[in-house]
Amino acid sequence: MRKNFLTVCGLSICMVAALTGCGEEKNTETEVKTEAATEARTEEEKAEEVTETATEAGTEEEKTEATTEAKTEEEKTESKDDNSSEAADNAPAPASDFYNFVSDPSSYSWEINGPVQSSDFKWDSFQLVDFDGDGTPELIATCVSEDRPDGGMQHYAIVDNTGNGLSISDIADGVASAGGYRGTAYYIPGTSIIYDLSNSAPTGAPGATIYAFENGKIEYKEGGYCEPDPEDPSDWSKGTWNWGTEEISEDEYNNKLNSLTQNQSGTPLNEINYMDKDSMLKELQK
Repeated sequence: MRKNFLTVCGLSICMVAALTGCGEEKNTETEVKTEAATEARTEEEKAEEVTETATEAGTEEEKTEATTEAKTEEEKTESKDDNSSEAADNAPAPASDFYNFVSDPSSYSWEINGPVQSSDFKWDSFQLVDFDGDGTPELIATCVSEDRPDGGMQHYAIVDNTGNGLSISDIADGVASAGGYRGTAYYIPGTSIIYDLSNSAPTGAPGATIYAFENGKIEYKEGGYCEPDPEDPSDWSKGTWNWGTEEISEDEYNNKLNSLTQNQSGTPLNEINYMDKDSMLKELQK
């Protein structure tokens, strides 16, 4: 009986031990699985952090690139403005003032013959000409395009640096849409002489105006004209010839005109070899 009891106890102890061992194994498996899952989540979180960091880095890089591009464009604009100002500052006097005028004629204002203003024109053509023979050329500007307030009339601005700013004078020629003027303006290089020869519509009677370029301005000097005979306006010899307020003969008129214009040897202002804006700005920087 006792032997049987001990046997039963022994079997019970073995069963308990076996069951305990199985429980420990199961617990160990659960712990391993839990640790693996934790490690998997940790690795996933790390991957997400790396992705987020890369994305943030990419965004920051894009922001940096955008900022750099914006700064570059701003620097280009500032550089262009600085270069323009520097070019004007570095141009020899009086070229620096001429440079400013050519860069933006609309920022200047001067008197124009006729019912127009200087700002009505697109001054697009320029040249340096020594009108008065002092060895320092003046600047002449014109608008060669026929897109003008009066398409038939071409205006010229003669610009001089007087040492106290720019002095600008206007003269025009061509075919007026009203008033009957048909004429051409001329200059004789280095002499200060500028003159205008015209014919009055509808008779074609001649007229002449003599100017001098003095003290930075075009100054009127004298002039004459023929007033046709109303009975025979096409025969100018029958007309009245005048110089200033004096009535003279046709021969005297021609003699005066030739003596004042060196036998009408001037160069037409509309035949000057003009430069465009960019070419003149480069010329003024030399």
